Amino acid sequence: MYVINLHLEGKVCVIVGGGKVAERKATALLHDGARLTVVSPALTDGLSRLEVQHIAQNYRSEHLQQVRPCLVIAATDQPAVNQQVAQDARQVGAWVNIADGSAESDFDNLPVLARAPLSVAVSTGGASPILARHLLRAIDQQFGALYQAWASDLLALRPQVQAHYAHASQRQAFWERVLQPNVLDLLHTLPTETATAHLKARVAHFLHEEQP
Repeated sequence: MYVINLHLEGKVCVIVGGGKVAERKATALLHDGARLTVVSPALTDGLSRLEVQHIAQNYRSEHLQQVRPCLVIAATDQPAVNQQVAQDARQVGAWVNIADGSAESDFDNLPVLARAPLSVAVSTGGASPILARHLLRAIDQQFGALYQAWASDLLALRPQVQAHYAHASQRQAFWERVLQPNVLDLLHTLPTETATAHLKARVAHFLHEEQP
């Protein structure tokens, strides 16, 4: 598996199906800024309240040909329909996910721990989604709040580093000096506010040290 984050802001996506699975997928896609069309005769109450274009019909191949999405999710309770959606999606050049596993998907939706700007996804290769969710809870309990604070601080400091170093290789070397594993291990033992203060001070120190 080649793991990526997709930037779906303004991109056309389609979900075929109007049940609880479709509702969950739609919520995630809309959160990422997708322009979403849902094809289904009926929708759950929650899905009907979301800002989607609703085609209130049984699925037909023409729906994808008309919309021309970049990403499609087949989430009906009919394996034959899901397989047809997969075939049609690939014909229009879209990536497809089959929610019930009745056909081979182009991508998998991973369980994610989202603590903006930090995101952590876990895959067990399909062995056990329950185990993946358990691992995410454990990661969140041990690292979530602290690493979220660090990520937020480092995101705010990033423009200073970019202004100081013109080349990506220089920025990479700088961050490797600042964020050495032994330093992060030490900071992890401190209270969150103390650790983030030390981290920001360390960045400032190295930037000042390397002033021309």
